[in-house]
Amino acid sequence: MRSAHADTELARLGLTPTWRSAAIVLRLNQSTDQPLIYVVQYQRLIPIGGGEVAGEVNGNGDPSGAQVLVDSGGHILEISGTLPLAEQPATYPLRAASTAITAAVAATPVTNESGSVPVVRLTHATLVYTTVRSGGVGYLEPAYLFTGQFTRDGYRYEKRVLVPALAPNAVLGP
Repeated sequence: MRSAHADTELARLGLTPTWRSAAIVLRLNQSTDQPLIYVVQYQRLIPIGGGEVAGEVNGNGDPSGAQVLVDSGGHILEISGTLPLAEQPATYPLRAASTAITAAVAATPVTNESGSVPVVRLTHATLVYTTVRSGGVGYLEPAYLFTGQFTRDGYRYEKRVLVPALAPNAVLGP
């Protein structure tokens, strides 16, 4: 239901994504003391051949594309996202799988917490795309999103490690 409100508003404003997407609906706030707010995330899906797609993610590995905030009454609170301009596909060499795995395992955690860093077994790898900016221009580049789960203080968390899929010498400066 929430995505129907978001779809209608995007169409009314002429902002319906022209790219293939998957709609993900999540509750933004868990408190019942406040009006419920939902996030309708339209994750951009990028064709990679053979009928397969790779989702676009941000630097944290979260789905990226367009986002609409909808309250429990169906009112649109905010619309955000990027509007892709002209795109030009290109072919670049990928890095060896072994070097991508080594980079993921060696990645240092981004944390400002004190205490021990949990040991996480990365159990899943997904090909994704993420926007990289250089010289004021954004480029969609393939990356591997490695994930694994761990438990701390009785709560389950997911660790995400985003590793560039392009060979290091594949991209030349602007």
